[in-house]
Amino acid sequence: MIDLADEISIKVRDTMAVLFAAKLNANDIFEKQFAQQANKKTRIRIVLHLEQPQKSSKAFPKVFDEANLQSKLKAKVKAIDPHPIVMDKYSYKPSINWKVS
Repeated sequence: MIDLADEISIKVRDTMAVLFAAKLNANDIFEKQFAQQANKKTRIRIVLHLEQPQKSSKAFPKVFDEANLQSKLKAKVKAIDPHPIVMDKYSYKPSINWKVS
């Protein structure tokens, strides 16, 4: 079983690679335009939205320690985003422009 921080960092890498390739080689015009716009960005934010039980219990334990996961993720993706975020719908992060309900 792969560590979640490893899996997320691989997904980030793969997404960036696909966006770069689509910028050059996409057949669909909308995909190509989206990839071109994405590749113009000067800052990349990595946010892992992870829902777990709000209160851990024996019946419904939290599977991941968010602080530990964020620390591991930070070490793996620091060249892309030195401050990745791990959050759930109960978290408030002013730097994130969306809300989950």
